[in-house]
Amino acid sequence: MYAGSTASSTASALFETRVTPARIDMPNRFGERLNQYRHTIEDLVVDINDPYRISTIENTALARRIEKTNMAIYRLGPDYGPDRSAVTALTAQLGLGAPDQNLCADADGLSSIQVHPEGVRQRYIPYTDK
Repeated sequence: MYAGSTASSTASALFETRVTPARIDMPNRFGERLNQYRHTIEDLVVDINDPYRISTIENTALARRIEKTNMAIYRLGPDYGPDRSAVTALTAQLGLGAPDQNLCADADGLSSIQVHPEGVRQRYIPYTDK
């Protein structure tokens, strides 16, 4: 928007309403979300029996946790520990698509979070023992 336009003044008023603490008139969604985090981390975990065919119950459990806290942790059984294709199959069923390639991703786009004492990864905390 350019200064002087009527849309600009409308947008400016809306922006001030949302930012100025004394004038906020919408529900405190942040406070509600923050309240949801005050439970144990275990409440976020969903056990997945077969990542190649997740059940309706598992899918619903993931959706509820994401709706409530904006995150979920899935736990695969020991049969799928090192099976990276299981993670890809699970994410595809959830509609997440292909993983983004990034500087620390492996060839398949997934990032293994483990200590790397040398190379590019050692500059980032998830890949250190800090």
